[in-house]
Amino acid sequence: MKVRGVLLSKWRLGAFNAQRIRNAFGPEWYFSGMRVKTSVTLPSSLLKEIDRQNNNRSAFLEHAARFYLAQTAKKVRESKDSAILEKHSERLNHEAEDVLDYQALPE
Repeated sequence: MKVRGVLLSKWRLGAFNAQRIRNAFGPEWYFSGMRVKTSVTLPSSLLKEIDRQNNNRSAFLEHAARFYLAQTAKKVRESKDSAILEKHSERLNHEAEDVLDYQALPE
């Protein structure tokens, strides 16, 4: 079986070449599951609160970081959407008024 030019049968047979796998699947795939040990300095009161919530600090902090990044990305998207709506608001409002006029019951 070939995937972007890499023979998976060779990979299964032990002819593993990390560079070929990265080239075949992309760097995101290769590094997406890797964990990196890091050190973070936090106030002891915050650590106590984290420990009360979850006994796995790493999982808690990973979840919190992903949640924060998702919220930040959502705010950016909403800001862009709002700017697009504002840019076209006059035309959209005119269209909405036209539709409402068309749907109005005859007197």
